Amino acid sequence: MDEELGKFIDNFADLVQLARAQIHRRQAGVQLLDTLTGHLGLAAGDFAVVEEQIPPHRFVDADIVMAELAALDPESRLLGIGGGGQRHHQSLSDMLQQSQAFPQFPLAQPDYVNLPVGPDTQRQAVGFGLRLLTYDGGRLAVLQRAADPRSGRQTASLEVAPENTETGAAFLAEYRRRMDSQSVLKGQVISLTMGEFGPSSGGVTFHHRPHLTGQEVILPAGLLQKVAGHAVGIAAHRESLKRHGQHLKRGVLLYGPPGTGKTHTVRYLLGQGTGTTAILLSGGSLARISEAARMARALQPSMVVLEDCDLIAEELLSDAESLTRSLLGSGAAGTV
Repeated sequence: MDEELGKFIDNFADLVQLARAQIHRRQAGVQLLDTLTGHLGLAAGDFAVVEEQIPPHRFVDADIVMAELAALDPESRLLGIGGGGQRHHQSLSDMLQQSQAFPQFPLAQPDYVNLPVGPDTQRQAVGFGLRLLTYDGGRLAVLQRAADPRSGRQTASLEVAPENTETGAAFLAEYRRRMDSQSVLKGQVISLTMGEFGPSSGGVTFHHRPHLTGQEVILPAGLLQKVAGHAVGIAAHRESLKRHGQHLKRGVLLYGPPGTGKTHTVRYLLGQGTGTTAILLSGGSLARISEAARMARALQPSMVVLEDCDLIAEELLSDAESLTRSLLGSGAAGTV
C-alpha cells in the first residue's frame, strides 16, 4: 500500500472516531432518562410505552383533553425535550433506550403549534411536550406530539409511559371517553382539505355558518320548505322517530344546470341547521368521503354536503370499466 494512502486512511479513521465522540457526547442539562426514572420510580429497562394515535383533525381535541386531565393533578408538569431534530424521528421508547448509552436528550421548553378551533379563533396546542402527572393514584408520563409528515409521522400521537399497567389502562380509558364525548368540531361548519402530503395529513377548515332567508332562494312555491323539512327538520322529531324505531338518515340530491339554485339551497339549509355539524367536500377532498362519514356519525346531529357528487360516480364507473376489461382480457367471466 502506498505510504501516503495509508496515512490518509489512518487520519480519516481518527476523524470518524472524533465525529462519533462528538455526536454521542453527553448533552448539557437535566436528562430525559433521569427525569423519567425519578418520576416513575422505575429502572430504565422497566419502561413500557403505549402509543395512542390521533387523527390530525382531532389533535386540538386531544390537547384540550390532555390539559383537562393534567389539571386534575396540581403538581403536574409540562416539559420539552431537546436534542435536535433526531427527537422527531424517534419514539419515546427509542429515546429512552438510546439515552442509556448516550445521554443526549436534555429537558427543554415544549414546542407549540397554533391550530384553529373556529372560523376566527385559534388555540396554542402542545406540539411536542412531555407531561408528568399523577392519575388515579399512579404516576405516568405522556409525550404529546403533533403530526409531522416531513419526519414521516402522518398522525399525531400520545406516548404513555405509566408506573404500572393499571394506571396506564385507567388513564387511556378516561382519555378515550372524553375524546368520544367532546370536540371543537361539533356544531361547526367545516370542510376537509387535501394536504401537500396526501389525505392523511390534510386538515380541517372552519367556515362561518351562512344565513339566508327563504326569500333569497328562488324555487317553486313550497319546494324549499319541503327540502328543508326533509334534510334539517328531521332533527326536530329525532326522539319520537327513535322511539318508533325509525332511522334518522336522510339524503337529498340537488341537480340541474348552473343558476338553478343548488348552492343557495345548500346555504339556506346550513343556516337553518344551527348546532348541526356540517362537513363540506368538493373536488379532491371527495376522496375523504369515508372519513367524513365517520366524523358525521361521531358528531351528530350532522350533515355531509358533497359538491359535484357526480365525480364520485364517474370514478366508480371508470373503476368498473377497468375491472371489466381486466376480467375479459384474462378470459375470466365476471359481472360488474
